[in-house]
Amino acid sequence: MAKHGNRSFSGYCGSADFLEHVGLDLNSDPARVTEVIEKSGIGFLYSPKFHPAMRNAASARKAIGIRSVFNIVGPLSNPCSNLSGQVVGVFEPALLETIPIALQNAHENDDGWQAMVVHAYDGFDELSNTCENDIVWVVQKQIKRIRLHPKVVNIQVAKPEQLLVHSKEDSIRDTLQVIYGTASREKEDIVVLNASAGLVIGKVAKDFKEGVEMARSTIKEGKPQGKLSELIHYCGKREKLQEAEKKYVF
Repeated sequence: MAKHGNRSFSGYCGSADFLEHVGLDLNSDPARVTEVIEKSGIGFLYSPKFHPAMRNAASARKAIGIRSVFNIVGPLSNPCSNLSGQVVGVFEPALLETIPIALQNAHENDDGWQAMVVHAYDGFDELSNTCENDIVWVVQKQIKRIRLHPKVVNIQVAKPEQLLVHSKEDSIRDTLQVIYGTASREKEDIVVLNASAGLVIGKVAKDFKEGVEMARSTIKEGKPQGKLSELIHYCGKREKLQEAEKKYVF
């Protein structure tokens, strides 16, 4: 799992904001990040570190404060050159037509590569447990479009207000609680639904239903908690994670 991400410029908290808060060193050397991915199977590729030129756009993005072309470019510029698959969320339906083609063209010679580009009917740029979801599934030269309702994978339909956060602190708390298995059912559901897409793309689960079951089981077994601790151990400060655990989880 090689997550390519940045700070949030159009919301409360981006993936980099969360990971930095719990102790990850965003400026870890790329060679070190690569080593960690190979050792533990997970790593974070901080966009400004791997694409230094993007730092010049940071102030402009922050000033604009809304989604822009950079929200589209990000998933297309993951610096890993040997990806076997990707799950990409898009914030408007029109991008379901263009992003799959761009990904397909970029990986036309990569044997076994596949991707899912997803958009929820409620506007979320990810799979949602509040409504139906559109998925464009790209397998090299083939593209197919499917529609997924949470009920099909035994997930109850939630209300959008049950998932929303109102601050960066809310986002950090909820993310940690999902990882540690103490979040509300609705918030856990949206995470396991999205995780299931990754498990299918990674050929770990045969379908979304099995992926949801596997993701939920790993949370109960404490595996995500262990994996986060391992990531911080290799590329960060364990004391900061412990502080966040005390504040938001235990």
